[in-house]
Amino acid sequence: MTSTDLSGVMDQARRKLAATEAKGLSYIPQILEAHKQVVVAERLGHQRSLDAAIACDQLLLDAKDAIKGQFKWTDWRSEKLGDIPQTTASLYMRLAKNQDRLRKPTPEINNQLLKLSGAGELSIKKAAALLAEKKPRGATAKPKPKTDENVGREWLKVLAADELVAVLRELHGPDYLREVMAAAAKVLDAAGATNRIDAPSPSTATAGLRRM
Repeated sequence: MTSTDLSGVMDQARRKLAATEAKGLSYIPQILEAHKQVVVAERLGHQRSLDAAIACDQLLLDAKDAIKGQFKWTDWRSEKLGDIPQTTASLYMRLAKNQDRLRKPTPEINNQLLKLSGAGELSIKKAAALLAEKKPRGATAKPKPKTDENVGREWLKVLAADELVAVLRELHGPDYLREVMAAAAKVLDAAGATNRIDAPSPSTATAGLRRM
């Protein structure tokens, strides 16, 4: 590529970046005005504030889509829309995503909305809090203490099979892997798994491990 060609490519990239930035910036006045309308609507009634929040969320999504691929949204939003904290933007998104549950609430949510409204405490933030999924009675479980064993278990869960093999080989060496493979083969045989899957025999597997 010649210097002229390189210069042309760079100019094209600059123009694309400038066009993307201009498109994103065009949404800022609309978003700020929509956010202002949410604040005003909060004093006029729940339905109006909900509608305003959903409208603001749509503009935020449009702006995010407009700058996609050129700017990181979190950084761009923080710089250009500093008057709208991420917590507020997330609130608008949650309301928009669950708008049907608020426009046509279940009896339980509707009762809570009426209770808050009657006490003069209804707000979009408190309405969003009603959307939290409640666990069935008796389904709550105490969180497991973060012992080294529990942390290790959680870490192992996310490892793919080849990653797990690589970790075990690094920690214990090939001989340990052969023992693990032999033990796993016994468990599979006992469960009858070898009749349902095309699993390598212990001798084949250990032969492969010897070459590691």
